[in-house]
Amino acid sequence: MAGKRLDGLDLDRLIGVEKEFFEQEPHTFADLRPLISELEPGRDQSALAYAARTRLPLVQVPSGGVWGYSGKAPFTTPDRWGGGIGGRLVDAILTEARTRGYDRAQLWTQTDNARARRLYEGRGFGASGREKEESGEPIVHYVRALPEIS
Repeated sequence: MAGKRLDGLDLDRLIGVEKEFFEQEPHTFADLRPLISELEPGRDQSALAYAARTRLPLVQVPSGGVWGYSGKAPFTTPDRWGGGIGGRLVDAILTEARTRGYDRAQLWTQTDNARARRLYEGRGFGASGREKEESGEPIVHYVRALPEIS
């Protein structure tokens, strides 16, 4: 159990440092290891990592796997939502798609996910009128043209 291996640890300090780390930019849990190793040398690193994952609220941002390449999932804090991370990711993906010769992009998102729909609409996507159910949830189709790169 991680509890006994963390006796005497200033957990509030650890969580505060980790929160600051994840708020700077999205990171993977692997990125966290060197920080906690330096912060608490000699401690059980798996116990420290467990403490981070279970006591610090984090949200996963889209990983590379969503976009056709693999990688570990990055995380940030909920406080960072609305900070432009999603928009920068979508912009980078659209640019990459255009450089690969695609002339349009399409996606599906949950019908009731207003936050995602605002993001996509703000990036030029429009609902195509197609809707369906996926795993019991209604989803809506979005599409947009990709302009020529000059």
